[in-house]
Amino acid sequence: MINSTHQNKEGRSGYTLLEVLIAIVIMSMLIVLAITAFPNLLTRRSLDRAAQETITLLGDARARTLASRELSEGSNEGNSYGVYLDNADGELEMFSGSSYDAANTIKTIKLGRTISIATDFGDEVSFRRLTGEANQTGTITITESRSGDVQTISVLSSGLVQ
Repeated sequence: MINSTHQNKEGRSGYTLLEVLIAIVIMSMLIVLAITAFPNLLTRRSLDRAAQETITLLGDARARTLASRELSEGSNEGNSYGVYLDNADGELEMFSGSSYDAANTIKTIKLGRTISIATDFGDEVSFRRLTGEANQTGTITITESRSGDVQTISVLSSGLVQ
């Protein structure tokens, strides 16, 4: 092993000014790399969180529909549940019923100012009682506006979400 300390004429040991400067430069470069990577990490985590919350809320609405025992007013069928994708406000809203009505909102999730949602099938998905099938199928695209990163979620006709 190399000993980088040097002894002067009086027997004292220490580092040269050049060694100290090199160490400072290396630490500065590592700090700069960490600082520049940190915002990208936060952006990615924000997008991942939004996608996971979307998947979870859709799965929860489907599970509630399948477990529903209450009868809808004037119907022989139990309640169905769905999710309204509100891109204007950056929110997801779980609702009861076969179509969205703000009065029937059960749960609201805010995705964040930099997250936008687009679909190729409209702005809501609800699930059929007993089968759990989705009344709308297609793709949900979640975009993080600062980085342009995108995640895609597929809603299958079976009601499963990928």
